[in-house]
Amino acid sequence: MSDCTFKSIVILGAGISGLTAAYELTGIFGKKVVVVEKESYTGGLSATLKINELNVDIGSHRIQSTVSRKIRCFITDTLGVELIKQPRRGLLYLHGMKLKYPPSFSNFLSVFPIKQSLSYLLSFIERFRYPYDTSSYKSAMLHNVGKRIYEHFYEDFVFKLWGIAPEQISIEGMNRRKTIFNMKSVVKNITGKHDYFYYPRHGIGSIADKLTKGIIKNGGKILSDSQILSIQTDSSNTISKLTILNSSKNILSYDYPLVLSTIPLDDIHAHLFPGQNNSTLKWRETCIAFLHISEELQISNETFYFPGRDFPSGRISFIQKYSPHLNQNISGTVITFEFPVSIGDNIWEMDDLSLSKICINDLQAAGIINKNPTIVYFHAIRVNKAYPIYEIDWKIKFDKYLNNLKKVNNLCVFGRRGLFLHCNVDHAIRQGQEIASLISINTSNINKQWNHKIDSFSSFCARD
Repeated sequence: MSDCTFKSIVILGAGISGLTAAYELTGIFGKKVVVVEKESYTGGLSATLKINELNVDIGSHRIQSTVSRKIRCFITDTLGVELIKQPRRGLLYLHGMKLKYPPSFSNFLSVFPIKQSLSYLLSFIERFRYPYDTSSYKSAMLHNVGKRIYEHFYEDFVFKLWGIAPEQISIEGMNRRKTIFNMKSVVKNITGKHDYFYYPRHGIGSIADKLTKGIIKNGGKILSDSQILSIQTDSSNTISKLTILNSSKNILSYDYPLVLSTIPLDDIHAHLFPGQNNSTLKWRETCIAFLHISEELQISNETFYFPGRDFPSGRISFIQKYSPHLNQNISGTVITFEFPVSIGDNIWEMDDLSLSKICINDLQAAGIINKNPTIVYFHAIRVNKAYPIYEIDWKIKFDKYLNNLKKVNNLCVFGRRGLFLHCNVDHAIRQGQEIASLISINTSNINKQWNHKIDSFSSFCARD
């Protein structure tokens, strides 16, 4: 076990990565560990909120069937979170067609007319007419699937998901997210590997809840509703003072702490290097809307996907299909809508009444409901910097920020937003475990040790 040479270990951000690291570290260093979170709740995007007596996730979350046994055992055995094994019954709406999600070859062939299916097959065969070119998402996809498949399935999807043209997206946009009709996903679907998923009995947020309780039990502190006031460094490029404003409006200072940051990479950079340009990395926001209607909808599907721009929402999910143990005392149906947005656009600025009408229109257009439902409750939240946009020159900007941060002796950056990643809950847990493991062995030169491991996380790929 390491003898911690720091008076305190301050973790910025109480998402799953930060909480996992804090959970592991408080088991060793106890009250030396402090977690700072700007929201009133923990878990980040993987939180389950209580809104108007409804239990709702911030979007659609699941533990994938491909999760490692080690991570699954950590969730179930160490944390004591019960996971339910659920069948995947997602539906994908595309050009008026309904396909199983993840898609299978048999479903694909049964839904599209034979002539259309053959044109896709021809497109795939002729893809090699396009040279292998990784300069952009568009050029790479033309080589991978051919022109017709690209135009029919991917072009609109890219505009909708990232908000910019496919020519402006780096190949990382394809490599770091399992997009619709990803060839590897289709092949795995034939084997039945994606026919099920795991979901916590009491909501995805129960993982964060168990981590939070463990941290407090071990003597650690979680400062919610708190914000960073300033971060000062000395002449040796070491953080000499971290100042926090807590929920009681008291100012707390930590001298020469070990700082583990999961907040957005450009945000921590702005605190440490305020004189430099800190707004060049691009992020995509999300708007999450919760609709409670009095009608009991009789549907078997847990999630509906809308990759085309003919539907404003990108995904609709029914949390009671993820776990029947949620909202048991609530009559009617609870529906979650996810909209990929940018700050200042129409959906971002829209009032709840107008947005609720758009949600109902999407339900009707998809054939999920036939008439206007009776709304019991509606509420929408906006999440800033929800996921990264990998534009063409993102890596140059990212490396500039990261290289500056690597020079700060008592700072380590990790996590989804801390490393500009698009990843899942299991990836977040793994990062938290790995950084805690390094610190538990030796806190000397922890910054250099961690920086050697960062590249290993670049292969993470978000899975829907």
